[in-house]
Amino acid sequence: MIKKIKGQKKVSIEDFLLEVRKPARYIGKEFNSIAKDIDDSGIHFALCFPDSYEIGVSHLGIKILYNILNNQNDVCCERCFSPWPDMEDKLRERGIGLFSLESQRQISAFDIIGFSLQYELCYTNVLSMLNLSGIPLQSSLRDAHPLIIAGGPCTVNPEPMAEFIDVFFIGEAEESILEFINIYRDLKKRFPLDADDNKERVKENRRQMLREISKIPGIYVPRFYVLKEVTRAKPRLVPGGSEFPEKIQRRFVADLEQAAYFTKPPVPFIDVVHDRISLEIMRGCPHRCFFCQAGFTINPVRVRSVPKLLELARQTYINTGYDDISFCALSSASYPYLKELISKTHSFAKENGMGISLPSLRIDKDFIGILSMLGDLKKTGLTFAPEAGSRRLRKLINKDIDMERLKEAVVEAYRSGWRRLKLYFMIGLPTETQDDLMGIINLIEKFSALKKSVDNKRAKVSVGISNFIPKAHTPFQWHPMETIESLVEKQSFLRKRLKRRYLDVDFHGAGMSFIEASLTRGGRPVSAVIRKAYEKGARFDAWKNMFDFNKWKNAFDEAGIDPEEIACQRRGIDIPLDWSHIDCGYSNGALLKNLDKTLL
Repeated sequence: MIKKIKGQKKVSIEDFLLEVRKPARYIGKEFNSIAKDIDDSGIHFALCFPDSYEIGVSHLGIKILYNILNNQNDVCCERCFSPWPDMEDKLRERGIGLFSLESQRQISAFDIIGFSLQYELCYTNVLSMLNLSGIPLQSSLRDAHPLIIAGGPCTVNPEPMAEFIDVFFIGEAEESILEFINIYRDLKKRFPLDADDNKERVKENRRQMLREISKIPGIYVPRFYVLKEVTRAKPRLVPGGSEFPEKIQRRFVADLEQAAYFTKPPVPFIDVVHDRISLEIMRGCPHRCFFCQAGFTINPVRVRSVPKLLELARQTYINTGYDDISFCALSSASYPYLKELISKTHSFAKENGMGISLPSLRIDKDFIGILSMLGDLKKTGLTFAPEAGSRRLRKLINKDIDMERLKEAVVEAYRSGWRRLKLYFMIGLPTETQDDLMGIINLIEKFSALKKSVDNKRAKVSVGISNFIPKAHTPFQWHPMETIESLVEKQSFLRKRLKRRYLDVDFHGAGMSFIEASLTRGGRPVSAVIRKAYEKGARFDAWKNMFDFNKWKNAFDEAGIDPEEIACQRRGIDIPLDWSHIDCGYSNGALLKNLDKTLL
């Protein structure tokens, strides 16, 4: 049973469930979901994803941690996702706290609440979920409340959320989460957070608990780090005591083959983003594109063997009945045994009417021929990401792909039965010119026309065009982002020239990218902006139809912080960065080594 705290009980939503959109988001009880009954001496963990159910339930990391934690006999891990605004309104109207899916208990009754921070535009949802749970937003104001922890890609610059999170996990958490649980078992007894106890004693117990947790490698507890003026230009975060490390080193799983994985994921009742078998074939990327944060923070490259992947696929199919397999990796075409994997998966997939999808494709010498191997299977997505419109610019961002080989692969795909193609490009890259933009247009037209050699018809092409954001821990982290006005002008230039019935072009909003850049490149003071945006009603900011630029602009104005100064100003290479205390494996010297020096 979940531990009993006054007012914390199983919620009742039946009387208004049919008044909200997609009620299956909130009922739980999916096939393969885990309902555990442990007493108060155990550890109750709420695994939270600050976005909608359809997004969060599909996420690979959530599935992995759900499996790892529930494999511990004395740990009950339950899931919780951001309620859509209609459900949030219903909960607030009735004074109902945010609840878990599995037991529908209020998550404020759990020992630990863990957030997965996958993208910066989910930050206001974290605050909404905390507030709905009756938990103070500020870490410093909590006493007999659950520990609030967070992991995910955004923690490579944790400072914008430092005011709200007790404990950050830097890097891959499969091993560090178990180390944390093993220590927490003891700390829960030594430093009890009892609601009926003396409040000052509880606060001190909480502080001592966090002090012990901070000793785990890869753990960052922001309350123990303070801003100190080490240069005139910029203060720097330094440890508040000699027992805390100057740099927090990112954790990673050394042996992916033996790493914990899942074969019984919960199967949703409704359509979700990734309704399929997800096989992580490789972690890390050998290419290190200079704009790509994941390429520099998820390393080194590690792979799973073909026999291991085949067994995972078979077991997951038996446990779910999914009819699609997705080979997940930052660059799935770079998996060294891809032909063998596809060859050995092919008969299994064909026998069961399954499709195999290869996202994140980058063409290399071994790729040609792979697509024809998949030709007789159910067709799934086929995506390529040239990123830039000219070879000059692709070389500058370290993505000098062989365009002729890519064209060969596309023709082979058309011959093998694919009818649609997805291409990704990025605008606003350093040194980009109008010729580079024209190059994007020409490439899109060429890729569509390549199908004429097969059936004399153009192919339907979907195009995603995003905006360059200089991310922490990449060679471009010192480079400025282009202004909103410049990006809008470039989008307009492309939009006018890409109006074709065979093209479906989607532009990422310039305002959304600007706010994302202001968050991802911000420091601890940006916490105040996030809080003000939340108070103004900002929610689900990663959704185009929900994002409200004015709420964020007003939040920055009221906090007295200039977002353009954060996003659009060049950083000096000798000035401390807001994330300098986080070590992701590359020194500044290593990041600068191969960068075109004219960009500095």
